[in-house]
Amino acid sequence: MLCCRRSLSLCATWLALLPSAQAGSQDLLAQNCKAEIQRVEARIAHARKLPEYSSEHGRRTLASADRWLHHARQHAIKGETRSCVSAARKGQEQL
Repeated sequence: MLCCRRSLSLCATWLALLPSAQAGSQDLLAQNCKAEIQRVEARIAHARKLPEYSSEHGRRTLASADRWLHHARQHAIKGETRSCVSAARKGQEQL
């Protein structure tokens, strides 16, 4: 009987701590999302100044990176942090 009570109290404690740990990881993912978006924005801004992106192929590459950045921002607005980070990284891969 004592063993069951102890395991029940441990389970209740674990369930009480779970939401706070999950909230912390969500905050970290949101920060990662913002950081990735800023990184891609800076990289696109730098790429716009380079001569190899003034050609038709370069402009298409920049447009594709812009589209991925737009998708990342939309995911960030909706709170979809994992999708935000992956879309931002895909935008960075275009360059």
